[in-house]
Amino acid sequence: MKEKGRRVVLYYPLFFLRRWSMMLILLISPGESVIQMNIIINLNVAAIWAYGWMRPHDTRVRRNMEYFNEFMLMILNYMMVSMT
Repeated sequence: MKEKGRRVVLYYPLFFLRRWSMMLILLISPGESVIQMNIIINLNVAAIWAYGWMRPHDTRVRRNMEYFNEFMLMILNYMMVSMT
């Protein structure tokens, strides 16, 4: 199996794990909003880094759309932090 194929196989489990970990962060530490925000922002940065490393989509348009979505989530998280 090629190197890219191995990386792409990891994309969906990591995507699922990321969503679950964001939910669990809120359940595990309900009163610690600073810790929650730091973990969520770091998860977003790690997700963008991992997506860039894996490159699971074949077309440039789909990759750019995924980058745009992740960066918008990051901007919204930074706005959420600045407003709280």
